[in-house]
Amino acid sequence: MANQTETISERGSNPALGAVYICLAITIMVTNVVIIVINVKSRHLQIPTLHILTGIAVFAFVTGLHLLMYDVPLLFSAQMTCNSTFTTAGTIMANLLQALNFFQATLAVLDRYVAVCHPLRYISIVTGRNILLAMFAYAGLCFVVVSFGLSLLHEMP
Repeated sequence: MANQTETISERGSNPALGAVYICLAITIMVTNVVIIVINVKSRHLQIPTLHILTGIAVFAFVTGLHLLMYDVPLLFSAQMTCNSTFTTAGTIMANLLQALNFFQATLAVLDRYVAVCHPLRYISIVTGRNILLAMFAYAGLCFVVVSFGLSLLHEMP
């Protein structure tokens, strides 16, 4: 099957909004790189909760990168021709990042719940290993949920 292209013209050209998006994306990326570096380099900050925050920072960095690579070019051209594979990949990536950010926030809430409700058992329940297992399980769950949702959208007329 040959690559199909489509013209995206619903949004129209909006360079001012594009400039704001560029600033926003760069700010998101820089601040999250700082968070990641601080959490990885500081030995005294190696607690399970900060592993969750580092995961959130990684997904936020990738979200800023996605914004910069996918959404910004669409704002600078009124008639932009995109490969349908590019459009589909951008949609999948945006949905997956939203799901991952949601599940990472849920994991952070669960971590705090255990800390408040079971303060004496917190250290034995919330270990670095358990956090990493939960993060990978959530990432797998996100991939399944997004794949299922997109497959349903693909089957719609």
